[in-house]
Amino acid sequence: VAIDCEMVGLGHGQGSGLARCSLVDINGTVLYDKFIR
Repeated sequence: VAIDCEMVGLGHGQGSGLARCSLVDINGTVLYDKFIR
C-alpha cells in the first residue's frame, strides 16, 4: 500500500492544508482518492 498527500498553501502566514489524499495497493489499484476542499 502506498499513500500520497498533496498540500496547498492557505495564505500569507496561514501555513498549509491537505488538498488531496490517495492510497493504492501493490497492483496500482486505487483504494482511496479524496479531494479535500
